[in-house]
Amino acid sequence: MSHSEFKIVKEFVGFSGAKVYLMHDATKNLHFVRKQGNITRNVEKLKLMHNAKFNVPCIYSVSNELLDMEYIQGMDMKTYLLRYSSNTLVDFIVETINKFKTTASIKNYHNVYVNKLSFIDNDIYIPFRKEELLSRLPPTLEQSLCHGDFTFENIIYSKSNEFFMIDCSTGEYDSWIFDLAKMRQDLDAKWFTRNTNLRLDSSLITIKNNLKEQFPEAYDDNIYILMLLRVYQHAKPKTPEHTMLLTEIKKLWK
Repeated sequence: MSHSEFKIVKEFVGFSGAKVYLMHDATKNLHFVRKQGNITRNVEKLKLMHNAKFNVPCIYSVSNELLDMEYIQGMDMKTYLLRYSSNTLVDFIVETINKFKTTASIKNYHNVYVNKLSFIDNDIYIPFRKEELLSRLPPTLEQSLCHGDFTFENIIYSKSNEFFMIDCSTGEYDSWIFDLAKMRQDLDAKWFTRNTNLRLDSSLITIKNNLKEQFPEAYDDNIYILMLLRVYQHAKPKTPEHTMLLTEIKKLWK
């Protein structure tokens, strides 16, 4: 099919560095999502998740650093939590994590931490040195199948009334524990509502309390700091995002 038959409808904005577009295929009258650049980690994880029967977008084609995949139409989690009870979302998260846990085995993550935190000692804003955080992180955790970036911005409530996970990725933080710690970025720091005036505190507290009760090992503040640093290192200093993340990190560091 000629690429001239594809039209860009919208460009999505993110922190990953890759370009993501909503596309329209004029021949098939079909919308799809195209990701350009750094797609290998997404392709690998989408295949794993699809084979494990999780609700994730289907892959249409992969070529020349382009990934074309299914466009999941539906509500983002801001809209969902305004309209519906959080209970069904909690059930989905719990079911997903429990399914991830069935694949778990013990892994030592010390070398992963050392590699990923190499930027810290050159950062003038972070209130600790790399070795200080390393001394607080649990060296061994359960490695498992996981989303890789399990945030509310990567969950869609589809028109078929099902939750779908989007933007799954393979990486060295390959544990369900990191997935839940990453979700605290939304539950605690409210990252997914940062550009709005929404107040979803009651729903977020309910979700967090339910997850913390069922998966307490994922609620280590030092692991949460580690997950915040994943985004922080891509935020430009003194921007609202940088300030927001740094404030949350400083609040947690005691």
